[in-house]
Amino acid sequence: MGEDDIVVSRKGKRDYTKVNEYYHGYKRDTELWAPEELGNVSGYRCYVYFIQCDVTKRVKIGLSMDPKDRLKKMQAMCPTELSIIYQVKTRSEMEEVLHERFAKYRLHGEWFEYGEEIKQFVELYKEQNNAK
Repeated sequence: MGEDDIVVSRKGKRDYTKVNEYYHGYKRDTELWAPEELGNVSGYRCYVYFIQCDVTKRVKIGLSMDPKDRLKKMQAMCPTELSIIYQVKTRSEMEEVLHERFAKYRLHGEWFEYGEEIKQFVELYKEQNNAK
């Protein structure tokens, strides 16, 4: 996996599809990318997290080395209850891959409507990790 496997679009955005496929064993399945396996994550230093607002059901897809601490800091600034609905130890590129994958649900910054594809993605990840 080299720099040649990352395609830069005319708008200057990176396409991490090949990186994603290489690192996470993704396959295309009815317009939803589902991980076949996470493999050895011991060298990964960060987490991609999904934090959800209990009132609006909107989710923040973000990156942190400590998602629980991130939630605590966000909660201090938010009048409604927030909760981590999923987190996965992974490479930092995964955050951008997910932001691009779910772009049609983006509201602002890292906040997304909890659309059907995001729900399915989270549920597939949860199922897979519970099966291990």
